[in-house]
Amino acid sequence: MFDEWLARWACFAFSISPQAFVAQMNRATAQTAQDAAHEEGLGPTMLWVKELIDDLLAREFDAGDLEFAWNDTREVDPVKAATIANIHVRAGIKTLNEARADIGYPPVPGGDRPLIYGGGVMPLDQAAQGLPGQEAGGPPTPDDAAAPAPTFDEET
Repeated sequence: MFDEWLARWACFAFSISPQAFVAQMNRATAQTAQDAAHEEGLGPTMLWVKELIDDLLAREFDAGDLEFAWNDTREVDPVKAATIANIHVRAGIKTLNEARADIGYPPVPGGDRPLIYGGGVMPLDQAAQGLPGQEAGGPPTPDDAAAPAPTFDEET
């Protein structure tokens, strides 16, 4: 029992899965444990590196007003990551190719044009022009709500 505990602590320190060193577990539990070990083990290391770089910035570069920050905003859970990518693409925040690049897939033809998904698909630049009867970029008026939303026609 002590050996297993010691193996778990050593694996935690190096952000690796203890699966090879402890009692057997099923595959789903092993994957969950590996993800948790990665997150828990990586956090302290990332904090240490951040504090080291902040200290170097302050002492060596006389830039105490600067702070190092990690820019890793990726979601670990693939279902959550896919949901977030879907929301960003449908809202026109990211293009299809940007979302594909985030998950490591190659670009597709026509995927660099941001689109808005709703009742139909509309290019973002067409959506920015506004609804019929509305000035481009102006705030919507109550009369605009009654106007039908423009649709994207593939042939044009």
